Amino acid sequence: MLIYKKFGVNSKLFTFLTHWQDKKVIKVVSRVRRAGKSTLFYLVRRQLKDQGINDSQLININFENMKYDDLRDPYKLYDYLESKITEDKKYYIFLDEI
Repeated sequence: MLIYKKFGVNSKLFTFLTHWQDKKVIKVVSRVRRAGKSTLFYLVRRQLKDQGINDSQLININFENMKYDDLRDPYKLYDYLESKITEDKKYYIFLDEI
């Protein structure tokens, strides 16, 4: 069974994101609440790991988590992301519940 089907995620959206994952373009997923966006992000991160992407290259921020409250300030978010991007590699940034 394909992983996105197991989790009930929209296959077209999953395919779109994975197809464009290495393009230098910002991808925005906008849907109503409880539509599976967080699960979609989880599955994309999981696929990236399966492709050999290191955990340190996957930056995940869920703004519902209080530990990220201060990152709602764009300057603090920028500083945080800059501190995480330490090597000359491709990084994948997931901003959830923004």
